[in-house]
Amino acid sequence: MAEGEATVSGHDAQPTAAREQGLYERVVAHLNVGVFMASLDGRLLYVNPATLRLAGYDTSEEMLTLATSRLYRSAEDRAEFLDRLRRTGEVRGFETISVRKDGSTYPVSLSATVLRDANGAPECLLGVVEDVTEMRRARDQLEIMKYSIDHAPDPAYWLDESGRITYANEAACRALGYTHEELLELHVWDVNPRASSDRFVEVWRMLKEHGPTTIESEHRRKDGSTFPVELESMYASCAGREYCNGYARDITARRASEREREALQAKLLQSQKMESIGRLAGGVAHDFNNMLSVILGHADLALARLDPSHPLHEHLVDIRAAAKRSADLTRQLLAFARRQPARPQVLDLNQAAASMLGMLGRLIGEDIALEFRPASGLWPVKIDPSQVSQILTNLAINARDAIGGVGTLRISTRNHALDALQPEGAARALGDHVVLEVADDGRGMSPETLEHVFEPFFTTKGPGEGTGLGLSTVYGIVSQNGGFIDVESAEGAGTTFRIRLPRHLAEATSHGTDRPPPTSRGGDETILLVEDEPTVLKLTQSMLSRLGYDVLCAGSPAEALEIAREHDGAIDLLVADVVMPEMNGRELAERLSEIRPGLRRLYTSGYPADFIANRGVIDEAVNFVQKPFSEAELAAKVRGALGR
Repeated sequence: MAEGEATVSGHDAQPTAAREQGLYERVVAHLNVGVFMASLDGRLLYVNPATLRLAGYDTSEEMLTLATSRLYRSAEDRAEFLDRLRRTGEVRGFETISVRKDGSTYPVSLSATVLRDANGAPECLLGVVEDVTEMRRARDQLEIMKYSIDHAPDPAYWLDESGRITYANEAACRALGYTHEELLELHVWDVNPRASSDRFVEVWRMLKEHGPTTIESEHRRKDGSTFPVELESMYASCAGREYCNGYARDITARRASEREREALQAKLLQSQKMESIGRLAGGVAHDFNNMLSVILGHADLALARLDPSHPLHEHLVDIRAAAKRSADLTRQLLAFARRQPARPQVLDLNQAAASMLGMLGRLIGEDIALEFRPASGLWPVKIDPSQVSQILTNLAINARDAIGGVGTLRISTRNHALDALQPEGAARALGDHVVLEVADDGRGMSPETLEHVFEPFFTTKGPGEGTGLGLSTVYGIVSQNGGFIDVESAEGAGTTFRIRLPRHLAEATSHGTDRPPPTSRGGDETILLVEDEPTVLKLTQSMLSRLGYDVLCAGSPAEALEIAREHDGAIDLLVADVVMPEMNGRELAERLSEIRPGLRRLYTSGYPADFIANRGVIDEAVNFVQKPFSEAELAAKVRGALGR
């Protein structure tokens, strides 16, 4: 090796001090945080470009004329910073407010160290200043978020991968009855009886693979009681660790609301079911009652002309009895459908029930003791007396069949004021009611039977032993009169039906049952009879003629108008079916009144009351007779319509 190659010049072997200094300055100049040096008496000796940008100055010369006090808006902050620096020799992360050249302020984090010379004496300060505006904003947002979660109305939890509770908010402590410290010592299965360590592993995997989920579960309080919850859970990765976090919402009230809604839905379905059958009953009632009118009418006419000793007399009596039972069946159908024509009266329920005790005793037989416990001072009610009879008859038959031998049937009455404090108060009309209670000590009913007890055609009796309309008839009558009915029963413990009817603020009439029908009586007046069913027209004409009336028959409203125009003599009464082609009976009567002013009217119909009420016929001031009717009933109605 040549002599000249044996050595390398010193400046090529290592950086010189000047180059080292230049390198440091370039590094500091390119930092994104402000770096400054200051003398011990507070004068700025050096600032890097980042410090200039933060403070809003253009050149370092401009800023080096300032004291370090410019870095602080508050003299108190400056004094605290310097005190800490003197005591410890360094300060890190001291937050304060600095002032820019234009006077605006911004939050900064200051750190500084005292630099010492070779002898250890303080020489100057080296400091770092950083704008923490964004950091403060993020920290404030984090604090707001933490506060909102801590004070959220629903319990919030964080669980680690072992199932241990690592965070719980105030709502969780209140809901479960634990302190915050106690909860952080528990695992999820300590507060959720449906959870377990194995189940948690499965849930953790599901959340991690499929994302957030919502399920219904339950939580257990510190005192051991449980309550239903809706859990919203999700997987989260934070600061290098994995968590399951979520909310738990107490759904006790919602569950109660759902049960109430289900109960109301069941009642609605029951009501719709009964309404549908009621419409069916109303639809067939018209034609059925027309046919029954013909059967009963002709049977009555034949029996009136036939000697009881005649061989056909017994057959006609059986025909008439069967037709009457059919008419009763129609009335039962219309009663449970709340469509039976009724003539309500103000009456004393004690008197109405007492008048039936003899008949009820014969109905239930001698093996069953009949007790009647009337309350004194009973309020009056307004109801058709015949409907009271139907109610008691059907309930007595039901009790007789339930007892099936020796037993007791008890009928009692009492006054009762229904208020909102009672369970049924919210769903039923408030106010004063009269209670009619019918109780037996029979075999009782199962919960399944109770669910269907008022449904039409539902019966637990054998084939041919019952129509299944008795209790549905009672239900319809009670509802039609603005009341309601409850039933209490258990297998082997008897049954109690409790009927509440609204109190009527008027004096009761002295009679509690139907008055005996008046004796058939006719007259010599002229009647215009309008009926679109030929067989009913012929029958009614025969009845009226037998009673002595002069009858003008019309098979349609148009024919009736023509007769009214062409008939020379007087027409004293119009007897018209309510529902007919072309126009209804009310419209026909109004047209006829233009031709025959002052014409009296009597309406007939086989349709239920609510159907014909829509045609303006049914009210207390209108003369009306429901099909099927007997000759005696027709005679009484005609005399009443004529006002004689």
